[in-house]
Amino acid sequence: MISIVSGAVLVVERDGAVIDVNGLGLCVSLLSTYAATLSPGDRVLLHTIFSRRQDGVSLSGFTSREELELFSLMTETPGVGAPTARAALAMLGHDGFVDAIRRGNEPMLRKVPGIGPRVAALLLLTLRPRLGVERGEDSPPTAARRGGGVHGKATAALQALGWNKRDAAEAVEALGSTSPEIVTVEGLIRAALAALGPQR
Repeated sequence: MISIVSGAVLVVERDGAVIDVNGLGLCVSLLSTYAATLSPGDRVLLHTIFSRRQDGVSLSGFTSREELELFSLMTETPGVGAPTARAALAMLGHDGFVDAIRRGNEPMLRKVPGIGPRVAALLLLTLRPRLGVERGEDSPPTAARRGGGVHGKATAALQALGWNKRDAAEAVEALGSTSPEIVTVEGLIRAALAALGPQR
C-alpha cells in the first residue's frame, strides 16, 4: 500500500501527474484544480490511496489527509466512483462538499458531473451521519425517515431514491430472511440496491 508519494513532477496532465520517486515514475490521479497549478520540476508531497475500477486500478493523490478521507467516504457510496469523487472535490472543495452534505444541499451536489438525483440523495443519506449530522436534524430526503425500525427506514430511503414501495419493501424483506446479519439501515440500503439492480 502506497500512502505517501513525495518527489518531483515529471509530467502534468489535465487530472493527474507523473511523479519521480527515486527514479520511479508514478502516475497519480489528482484533482483537476490542483493539477492545473503544477509544472514539471515542482516538488510535491501527496497522500495517496488505490482505487479499483473495472479496467484496473488507479492511484489518487491529495494534498491533505482530510481530502483523502473524504474521497474514501464518497467512493464507499454506491454509484460514486473515483472520477466522480475527485470531480466533486475539485468543484466544491473539501469544505464546500462537507457543507453541502451537512446542509442537505442536493442541488449543489447535482452540479457535479456524474452526480444525478439518485446518487445525490444517497450521498446525503449515507454521509450526513458520518459527517456528524444528528439523525433528528431536518435533511432530505425526508421520506428516508418515514416508517419504523431498520427495515421501515431502509424501505423509505429506497423510495426516496426512486424505487416504488412494493419493490423496495420486497427487497428489504428478502434481505431480512437471507442476510439477517445486516442490521443497519445503511447496510440494508447498499445490499438492496445491489439486489434491485439498475432502475428501469
